[in-house]
Amino acid sequence: MFLAVTIGLIIGLFAGYFGNEALTLKAGEIIFLIIALIPAFFYSAVISDVFISSSSKSSTLFFLFQGLLAALVFLIIMCLFFKIGRLISGFKIFSHKYFIPIDHLLMRATEVVISLPFS
Repeated sequence: MFLAVTIGLIIGLFAGYFGNEALTLKAGEIIFLIIALIPAFFYSAVISDVFISSSSKSSTLFFLFQGLLAALVFLIIMCLFFKIGRLISGFKIFSHKYFIPIDHLLMRATEVVISLPFS
């Protein structure tokens, strides 16, 4: 229950803070964030596969630490690609700003999850 409350609060904070027009990204940042998903998922999966499979036999705390390490690798890769995208956004062709409607996207995602038939 604690995990559900934590996730719900974080999502609600993002939706409330950014709304529909407060979060803007340039085209270069968006492109590089999309490209970054592939290596970020890959390397975090490799770390979780290598370390978590061996750590699950030792202790729960070590298991959680390795899961956090995989999440940290994911975030580091995403941040690096975001910085590269920010540098690329200096060129005129990649400098157009786009609004990211966080509130609208989260509302639609919630409606999709609610409409799924669970037993």
